[in-house]
Amino acid sequence: MKALSLMLISFLLVSDGKTLRISFNDGKDIDSWTIINDGVMGGLSVGSISQTDNGVRFAGEVSLENNGGFTSYKSEFARYDLSKYKSMSIRYRSSGHDIGFQLENNQQFYLPYFKINLPVSSEWTTLKFDFEDFGQYRMGRKMGGSLNTDNLKDILRMGFITNEKKAGKFSFEVAYVQFDE
Repeated sequence: MKALSLMLISFLLVSDGKTLRISFNDGKDIDSWTIINDGVMGGLSVGSISQTDNGVRFAGEVSLENNGGFTSYKSEFARYDLSKYKSMSIRYRSSGHDIGFQLENNQQFYLPYFKINLPVSSEWTTLKFDFEDFGQYRMGRKMGGSLNTDNLKDILRMGFITNEKKAGKFSFEVAYVQFDE
C-alpha cells in the first residue's frame, strides 16, 4: 500500500527544484484524491469530481440538515515536506461558495490544521499566498496558531473544502496548486 501511495504521489507532483506543482489537467488526480462528505458525521452534503479541459471540477451541494455543512476533495495521506517553500499559488474558478485550501499535519480530523480562503471567482484567477497567511483551524473554527517551517516539514494531506457553513450548490474548478521557494 505504501508503494502504491508513493507511486501515485509521483504522478501528482512535478518539481523543477524551485517549484513544486500539482497539476490537475492530466486526469491522474481523479483516482488519487478523494471526496469526503459530511456524511461521515451524519450530514447530507454531496460532492463529486469530474475532469475538465482545464483541470478538475469539484462540485455539489452543501446541506445543513442532520448536522451537515461541508464536502471536501483531498489527497491521500502521505508525507509532503514543504519546508523549503515560502509561498503557494492556486489557479481556479468557482461559484456558489468560498472554498478553503487545507494543509493537514494530523490524520485525526479533530486536530488542528491550516487553511486559506479562496473567494468565489467566476473567471479564472491565480492567487498567491505566503504560508504566514494561513490560519490554524480546528473543526472549522479559527484558532490562534500559524503555519511555520516545522509544520511544513510534516504535511500529511492537502485538499479543498467548502469554506462557508451555508446551504447551496457550488462549483470549484482547479487547474493547479504550486509551491514556490
